[in-house]
Amino acid sequence: MKRIVSIFIVLLALFVSACNTTGSLDSPKITPQPRYTETPVTQPSFAPRFGEIASVEIIDSCAYMLEINGVVTFYGAVEYKNTGDCPVIVPTADFSFEVIGKGMYNYSCEPAAYDFNITNPNDTNYIVFYRSIPVKTATPSGFPLPNASGTIPMPTSTPVSVPTPTEGSVIATGDKVNLKVTLTAEKSDLASSRLNVSDLFLSGNYSEFSTLSGTVKNETANVYSLNLEFVGFYDVDDKLIGVWQFSKDLFLDVGDALNFVSQLRQLNIPDLPFNTASMRGFGIGFN
Repeated sequence: MKRIVSIFIVLLALFVSACNTTGSLDSPKITPQPRYTETPVTQPSFAPRFGEIASVEIIDSCAYMLEINGVVTFYGAVEYKNTGDCPVIVPTADFSFEVIGKGMYNYSCEPAAYDFNITNPNDTNYIVFYRSIPVKTATPSGFPLPNASGTIPMPTSTPVSVPTPTEGSVIATGDKVNLKVTLTAEKSDLASSRLNVSDLFLSGNYSEFSTLSGTVKNETANVYSLNLEFVGFYDVDDKLIGVWQFSKDLFLDVGDALNFVSQLRQLNIPDLPFNTASMRGFGIGFN
């Protein structure tokens, strides 16, 4: 009997000991997870994106004495680049035409829609100038650029110095002319937002003028009721041989892509379609 009691006491002690033991081979050990660390988000900088230097450089230019609507007309075009560090506009352009053997004609003009024609740093742009010279007097007078059916109104221009015509010095269509252009650039508080002009095709199917077709697309976030397009023409040596500036009666919603056809009646440069090896174009929209 005593033996049985002793065995019972030993078993009871072992049971109590097992109940007080923490952990066992069957109990998974829980490892504390590290606290979540949030990656800091870099806040956008609200510092000005552009600087303060308004500067442009003339890349190329061309000039002709054309006959438009029976009137001898100065035509000049210039391509320039924004070499500063901020968006710019060009409110004033000075065109000096040297008609070989017949004198110098100097004009100052306000380019059409210059306050909307903004050029971002490193981008290029165009300015086009027309001025008529009545054949009988060789005295300058205003001449309108093509309008909505062709292009836009002529920019305001003021003669700075015009030589007095003499017998035998009357300017004629086809006279050789050299061009010098000086541009005044100003900083714009707005950045340029251009329309895309593509699929350009220049046709010489009319003897009096060429025809230009293409597509203008509004890839900006704005809706425009007015627009102005520029297309530059270049020869095989990539020299500028002309610029067509025109406006079409197009309402451009965001994402709109519209085709256009423009008749170059006021840009009757001889053999323009045959001498053109490449074209570059863009547009601006405004309201």
